[in-house]
Amino acid sequence: MTSLVYLVIGFTSCIFKVIESTQQPQITVTTEVIVGFKVNLTCSYPVEENKTGTFKWYVNDTQLIETRYNIVQQHILRFMVKKTDKYNVYKCKVEVTTTGSQENHFKTIKLQPKYPPTIHMKPLYICDRLWNINLSCEAEGNPAKYTFSNWEHRVGGTVIRHLPGVNIDNISYLKLSRCTYQDTGTYYCTVGNNVSHPNNTQTSVGSVDFKVNGMFFT
Repeated sequence: MTSLVYLVIGFTSCIFKVIESTQQPQITVTTEVIVGFKVNLTCSYPVEENKTGTFKWYVNDTQLIETRYNIVQQHILRFMVKKTDKYNVYKCKVEVTTTGSQENHFKTIKLQPKYPPTIHMKPLYICDRLWNINLSCEAEGNPAKYTFSNWEHRVGGTVIRHLPGVNIDNISYLKLSRCTYQDTGTYYCTVGNNVSHPNNTQTSVGSVDFKVNGMFFT
């Protein structure tokens, strides 16, 4: 902030400028923070003309070096986002120096990376003939708002049928009643949360094998 102060001494007046810097550094995120994609953190601070500003980056209070982090310019940090970044605290330090003095200014930021669902399923279900069994497909992603497609039943890569599941929060259940040999095969669960994978696919797919006791398995 700049103020103009009028000073009157006798019959003479003069104007001098008083500069008060109350602004702290600001960190802006230039793109959406998604796991598997690069993000830029940009630190800005108004350095006065007669002073020199030096920008330094820290993660969890440790100064960053050139590993997976790329300091494009002093005030711009670029890196590939990982899930573990949600636990990190990023800090921009601005050292403002002038003749005989130095001021340090800090700004921190925590990221909330988005990522597509990871699917958790048992690899194999075995059913005693004519029993009932529930298959389950659990999704874990951010944001935790999921859209499940119908389950897909395949045998040897051939699609046999599509079956609606019962979706509760982050889990889709598929009930197979009085299982028979016709139920054997592989069941696929497809889910999305509007976050793309690095290959730009919009959904995650998991699968589980299903067998019926009494059949010959190879």
